[in-house]
Amino acid sequence: MKLNNTSHWFRTLMVLLTVTLSTTVGAMGDLPKRDKSGDTASGSDTKLSGNYYWYDGKRKRTIFQDNNIVAELITPGAGSTMKANMASAAAVGKQTSATVKLWDISAASDSKQSLSALSGTMKGSLSPVFTNSKSGGGQRRALPGGILVTFNSDWNDKKVKQWVTAKGLTIKQKMNFGNIYLLDSAPGMASLNMANSIYESGEVEGASPNWWQELQPL
Repeated sequence: MKLNNTSHWFRTLMVLLTVTLSTTVGAMGDLPKRDKSGDTASGSDTKLSGNYYWYDGKRKRTIFQDNNIVAELITPGAGSTMKANMASAAAVGKQTSATVKLWDISAASDSKQSLSALSGTMKGSLSPVFTNSKSGGGQRRALPGGILVTFNSDWNDKKVKQWVTAKGLTIKQKMNFGNIYLLDSAPGMASLNMANSIYESGEVEGASPNWWQELQPL
């Protein structure tokens, strides 16, 4: 009699364990996937692309491109031409700069293709827009052109100019702090790629894009 009771109890326990494991596995299957960086991927991330980066001093910082937003770079004294090139573009938030304006281009059928097309018709006057957070929050930033390069403190102006000339670059301005120079570059991704390349050469103390950053409300 005891054997039968024991056998019945064992079978009941196995059924309960099977049900519990099935429920647990099903629940795990519904968990959001994680990318290689460990961030949770979700539907809200589809407007963001790429794991881009830049160097803030010696610190490597990751940024994410917002495919729905583009920055128009306006020559001082000139006006915006965005509406003439894309009627569906909508101004984003409160504009705080006369030379950089943010536009939402998500109303177009494909914002990625639209950005590519705009880059052709508005060459030199557009920049992708980035955020610091994969969720799309945080301060927006764009690339109007230019690279801030920090040279070794014992490099004088002559040595800096020799280095710049050897690299085929041009100095726009010597900053009033540190041994930092603003070098000329095309706007957009070209300035980000060049800044990273200069820093990764190991020949300078620092190199970062001349970021435009959206003002945050107090």
